[in-house]
Amino acid sequence: MKFAVVLLYAGHRRARRLPIVSQAAKIFWGDILVARILVVDDDNAVRLLLRGALERRGHSVVEAANGAAGLQYYRAAPTDLVIADIQMPVMDGLQMIKELRGDFPTAKIITMSGEKGRLAAAQPFSHGTFEKPLYMEEFLDAVQKFASAPGSAVYMLQPSALAVVHSVQEGE
Repeated sequence: MKFAVVLLYAGHRRARRLPIVSQAAKIFWGDILVARILVVDDDNAVRLLLRGALERRGHSVVEAANGAAGLQYYRAAPTDLVIADIQMPVMDGLQMIKELRGDFPTAKIITMSGEKGRLAAAQPFSHGTFEKPLYMEEFLDAVQKFASAPGSAVYMLQPSALAVVHSVQEGE
């Protein structure tokens, strides 16, 4: 899956489209940092909860239901941050983050799990580990810290601009 950010300038009589394709797009709007975040968890309810919390903070969220899909998404369009569960079908989160580290050594990764032993195994490959159930404020503070770390592309939006993110499905 590829992602393209299209800026629509509504301030002009004729709206112009300016496509921007970025490996890791960050957008600053005033004091609010918007990061692209990949959430990888096999539990749909957890993905929806995290999506809602992250989008309320202004972040753009991409979801994957297992490690293999998460790895495929990240390889197609790297994000500013990856949030991954450890225990999942198809490919577990630990295997996914090890492969991510091999291909993308600077990728920012937060892992989460209901099992402390699995978190300990993921700690050397992660910027942060969180035990489920999550303490949401502490978790969101860590997300903000890692999402705002240097190293990603940055775009400035004028107040009259509207950002729209489209996903494009490619043949497999």
